[in-house]
Amino acid sequence: MVNQVTSNAQVIDPRTRAVIAEIPFGGKTPDIVAMSPDSRFAFITLRGPNPVTMPHLAVGETPGVAVLDVRTRKQVRLLEPAKGDAKSDFHGIAVRLLQ
Repeated sequence: MVNQVTSNAQVIDPRTRAVIAEIPFGGKTPDIVAMSPDSRFAFITLRGPNPVTMPHLAVGETPGVAVLDVRTRKQVRLLEPAKGDAKSDFHGIAVRLLQ
């Protein structure tokens, strides 16, 4: 689960519903989560400073997609939009396996 206000992802134990870990993003506002087909990675969209859809209360510094290693609970990569595309605002995400 992501929290736009505190700018982090929270890992929740489905049995107890307790937060067991928090993963900070440091100024980047997380929005939507999708899992890789093998459940090894979580892909989290990040809102930028200039959302094009409408004004939002929750905006971040850098739009993109954060890639988290589920086992280590660490961000392993940040996929950023093309240089100069300051209005990028990732909203939908789907992950599919390419062979």
